Amino acid sequence: MNGIIPYTIDTNFTGEYLALFQMSMNHWENFTCLSFVPYNPSLHKDYIIFTSDKCGCCSYVGRRGGPQIISIGNNCDKLGIVVHELGHVVGFWHEHTRPDRDLFVDIFHDNIQEGQDYNFDKAKSGEINSLGETYDYWSIMHYARDTFSRAAYLDTILPKKPSSGVRPKIGQRLHLSKGDIRQANKLYSCPACFQTYFGPFGELQISPNSTHCFWRIRASAGEHIVLNISTLLIPQSSRSCVSAPSNFIIISDGVSTGSSIIREKLCGGIQQKMVVSLSNTLMIEMKLEKTIPLSIIGNFKVQCGGTIRSENGTIQSPRFPEFYPPESKCIWNISVEKNFLLEAHKDCSYDNLKIYEVEEDTSAQKLLGTFCGQNYPVIFSTNVSNQLRLQFSSDASIQKRGFHLEFFKEIDECKLDMHNCDQICVNSLGSYKCECYNGFSLKSDGRTCERTCGGIFTADSANFSSPNFPSNYSSNLRCMWEIAVDEYHQIFLEIPHLEIEGMKSECAYDFLHISHIAGRRNGELRLCGSYTEPLFLKSISNRLKLVFQSDASMERSGFTVNYVADLNECAKENAGCSHICENKLGSYECRCPSGFTLAENRHKCVEGGCSYQLYEPAGRVVSPHYPDFYPNNRTCKWHILTTPGHRIVLEFHIFAIEDHSACKYDKVQVYDGGDEMAPFLGKFCGSAIPPELESSGNQLFIEMLTDETNSEAGFNATYESECGGQLYAESSTGFIYSHAYYGDRKYEKSSKCQWEIIADPESNVKLLFTQFSLESEDTCEYDFVAIFDGEKREKKMYGPFCGDIDIETIITESNKAIIEFQTDDTVEQKGFIIEYASSRPVEERKPSKFDSISVAIEKWATNLRVPFYSVVYQNHGNPNQIWNVNDWRDNIITAIDESVKIHGQNPVVVGSSAGCQAVLRAALARAPIIRGLVLFSPGVGLDLNYMERVLPGAVVHLKQGRVVKHPAMDPNLDIRVDLSNLMEFVDNCPLKPNKPISLNCPIRIVHGLKDRLVPFANSLNLLSLLETQHKALTLINDGHFITDETVIHESLDSLWKTISSLY
Repeated sequence: MNGIIPYTIDTNFTGEYLALFQMSMNHWENFTCLSFVPYNPSLHKDYIIFTSDKCGCCSYVGRRGGPQIISIGNNCDKLGIVVHELGHVVGFWHEHTRPDRDLFVDIFHDNIQEGQDYNFDKAKSGEINSLGETYDYWSIMHYARDTFSRAAYLDTILPKKPSSGVRPKIGQRLHLSKGDIRQANKLYSCPACFQTYFGPFGELQISPNSTHCFWRIRASAGEHIVLNISTLLIPQSSRSCVSAPSNFIIISDGVSTGSSIIREKLCGGIQQKMVVSLSNTLMIEMKLEKTIPLSIIGNFKVQCGGTIRSENGTIQSPRFPEFYPPESKCIWNISVEKNFLLEAHKDCSYDNLKIYEVEEDTSAQKLLGTFCGQNYPVIFSTNVSNQLRLQFSSDASIQKRGFHLEFFKEIDECKLDMHNCDQICVNSLGSYKCECYNGFSLKSDGRTCERTCGGIFTADSANFSSPNFPSNYSSNLRCMWEIAVDEYHQIFLEIPHLEIEGMKSECAYDFLHISHIAGRRNGELRLCGSYTEPLFLKSISNRLKLVFQSDASMERSGFTVNYVADLNECAKENAGCSHICENKLGSYECRCPSGFTLAENRHKCVEGGCSYQLYEPAGRVVSPHYPDFYPNNRTCKWHILTTPGHRIVLEFHIFAIEDHSACKYDKVQVYDGGDEMAPFLGKFCGSAIPPELESSGNQLFIEMLTDETNSEAGFNATYESECGGQLYAESSTGFIYSHAYYGDRKYEKSSKCQWEIIADPESNVKLLFTQFSLESEDTCEYDFVAIFDGEKREKKMYGPFCGDIDIETIITESNKAIIEFQTDDTVEQKGFIIEYASSRPVEERKPSKFDSISVAIEKWATNLRVPFYSVVYQNHGNPNQIWNVNDWRDNIITAIDESVKIHGQNPVVVGSSAGCQAVLRAALARAPIIRGLVLFSPGVGLDLNYMERVLPGAVVHLKQGRVVKHPAMDPNLDIRVDLSNLMEFVDNCPLKPNKPISLNCPIRIVHGLKDRLVPFANSLNLLSLLETQHKALTLINDGHFITDETVIHESLDSLWKTISSLY
C-alpha cells in the first residue's frame, strides 16, 4: 500500500479554488487508501500541479514522472469535474474508451463537434486494464450523452437499449461510483479494512471479521490530533512488543505506515495511551493473530493552534475546506531560522484573522493586519523578524470556509548564486529550479544539463528525427526543435513516420507538441499513437516549434520530420485575391467566403448562393455586400435556430431598403418559425428602422427579396436569445434549457426567466429534469427553480429546487405549469435541462376493456428516448362530425416537416387502424424525406379497396399481411419492389415468429386478427434495427386509438411484454 500523490497549486487560484481542490482530494481519500500530500522538493521527484492550461479541464493519465499538470480552467470549478480529472491522475481512462465499449454504448459521430472525434476513439485491446470490473455507466469517468455535441440537445453517446427498456444514465459528475471505488482500491492494493476520518472527533471501531486494519485521521493543515487508545482487548504477546509479529497497534505520524514517523507501537494489555500528532495526519495500523469481537479501541479529537518551527508550511482554519465551527479561537506561533524573513499568501472570509510580527528578544508583537470578508493581501511578509503569530477567532453566528495560508522563508537563490544549476536558474517563491538551454536536457540530479537532441534550423529545407530513430527513443527525454526561416515565408512540414506511446485522444505519456500550426485551435497540435499515412502541416508564420517528451516507460520508434520553406505570396497584398488567400507549396489559391464563388480570373469573388443557417445563440445578420449596396434580383434567406426553451430577439441597427408604400420592389420579411410558412411577423422597406422583433419559439426566419432595379445600403442586424416564453405541451417531448449557452458556459448571474407550459384542457403537464446543477444553499434563496401548478399563487408549488439533486418527475394537476428560474449575483453553475410533454389524467388513461396501440407505441418511443409526435385528428370518433382523411393527412405532413426541421432527422411514420389511410397519404406526399413506414391494424378500419385505388397494382395479398410499395419513395430506402420477384420480397419481409425483419423492408402493412402480436412486434423490431445502425430516429404516430373489441386488454398486456422482450 502506497498511493501517495504529491501536489502543488499555482498561486493564481483563489481561496474558493483551493477549497474545491482540497474537497476533491478528500473525496478520493474518503473511499480509497490514496493520500494527497503537499509537494516537498527534497522528498518528491514526481508530483502534480493544479494549474489552468489552454486545454481547459484536462489531465494526464497515471504517473508520468516529474511535474505533471492537472488543468482546471474556466467552467471547470465544480467538485465532480475536479474529482474526474483526479481520476485521470490516479490512472483512469474515460470509461467509453474501453476496448469493449461497443457492447455497451453507441457513438453518434455526426453530432460531434468538428475536430473532437478523437475524444471518442476506442482503445486497443491491452491498452486499458479495468481489473475485471464490468462496464460502468455510472462512473465519474464516463462522458455525458451530449459531451462535445454540436448542440446541447444532440446526443453524441448513448447506452445501448437494455432488455428492461430504460437506458442507464451516464455522465454524472457528483461522486465516485461503486465501480470507481472498487477499481481504485484494486489498482493500489488497498487493504480491505481501511477507514478515513475527516471529522473534528470520532471513534476507532474494530471490525469483527478482520485481523489487519488501518485507520487514517485527517485534520486541516495547522491542526493536530489528540488520540486516546486502549489495547486491553488485544491478546498479550509472549514476545517483546518490539519484535511481536502480530497482536499490536502501530501509530504513525503521516499519511502512510511506510513513509511516516512511527510514534508508538502498542501491544496488548495497555489501559489507555494518549498520542498527540506532530502533523495533521495520524495513521493507525492494527494486526491481530485472530479476530476479536466488535468493539471500540480508541477515540480522537482535533485541536487547532500551536507552535510551528519550519522553513515552510500550510495553515488552514479549522475543518477547512468545510465551514469552520462557531466560537473558535486558535493561535499559531511560526518561527524560521534567524536572518530570514517570512512571507505568506492567504485567503480569509468572515469573522477575524489577525497576523502579528513578533520580536525575538522582547516578544513584543506588532499587528500586521486584521482580515475578514474577502479583503486580504495576496502576499505579505515580516519586516525585520523571523517570527509570526496568527490569531483566528469566530463568533456564534455565520460560518464560512475560513482561510488557507502558506508560509515559507524566502531568499533569491539564483541572485545569491546559491543554486548550483548547470545552465539556467529560475527563482520561485520559497524555492528555485534548474533549466537547460535548447538542445540539452536536465539530468536526474535536477541541476546538470547534457546535450541530447533538438536544435535550431534556419535553412530553407532540412529533416530531423527522434533520438535513436529508427530504433526506439530513450526514456525521460525532452527535446525541442525551432525552425525559423526568412520573412514572408511559410513552413510546410511533413511527418512521414510517427509512432509514439499513447492514445491519440489523450497523449498522456509521450508526445510531440507542435506550436504555430495553421488551421488548428490555438495554433497547437499534440501527437502520439501510430499513424499509417504521412501527416502534412504548415505554419502560421515563418516560425515553428516542436517539443518531444517521453516518460519513464514504453518507448517506441519515434518520428521523422521533413520541412520546406516556401514563399508566402499571400503575405504581400493578399496576392491579389479579393477575399481569402491560401498559400500552397510553390503557389497560392484564392477562395471566397460563404455566399460567393470564384470568378473566371480566379482572384475575384462574385455573388453565389444566399441561404444561411445560424445555430449560435447570438450573432449578426447583414444584407449581401454590406456595407456596400446589396445586389439586384436576389432572394436571400436566414434561418436562425437557438437553444430549445429560448426565444430569438432581432434588432435592426442600420436599415436602408428601396422604399415603397407597400414594399412592392425590395423588402425584408420576418417569420416566427423555421421557414416562410411560419406565422408572419412583418414586411419592411425604406429607411425607417423596424421595431424589435421576437419569436415565440426557438426559430426565426428572415427573407430578403430584391428586384432588377435600384438598390440601397441594406441592413445590419443582431440577434440574441432570451429565456422564457409560452410553450405548448403535446404527447411529443419538448425541451427547456436553463440558458442559451448550456454546455458551453455556466448560466448568467442576476437572471430571471419564466416559462409557461400549456397542455390541452383534458391533459396535465409532465416535467422531467434530466440535468440539474444550481448554486447550493439550504433554503434555496440564491439560485433556484420553482414550479407552479396552474396560475401562480393560486395553485400548488413544487420546490424551490437548488444544488445538485435528483428531482422526481412532476405531473401537474391542471393543464398548465409555470417554471421560474432565478439567480443572484454571485456563484454560477451548469444549469438544467427539462423535458416536458402532455400527460392524460390517470383516471382517463386507465383502460377497462380496451387499450390503444398508440399508447403502446408511445411507451416504446419514450423508453427508447426517441423524439415522438402524436398527431390526433380531433373530429375522428365524433359521430356528429364528418371524418376528413385529407385534413388528418395534412396534420401528419406538418408533423413530418417539423420533425425534420427541429431534429434534422428523416422520420419513421406509424399508422394504425383507420389512421393508416391518412398516414399512407402523408407518406406518399413526403416520400423523399421519410425513412420508413409501419402500418398496423387488427382488421378494423383498414380500407384495402381504398389503397388499391390509390396505389393500383401495388397492394399484394399475402397469407398474413399486406406489403405496399410506391415508386416515388427514396431509392435509398431499398423498397422498390419488382412484383415478378414477389417471393424474394416475401422472404425479406417475414411475418413469422423468431425470424428477424430485414432492413430491405422498411415499408410495412401488418394486417389480420390471427397472430397479431407477432407482426406488430416484428414491425417495432424493424424500427429498433434502424436505430441500431447508428442512425437517429424520429417517430411520428397518427394518434388514433384502436377499439376493436376482439383486442382485449390482456392481449395488449401480452403485446407490451413481447415488445419489451425485444429491447
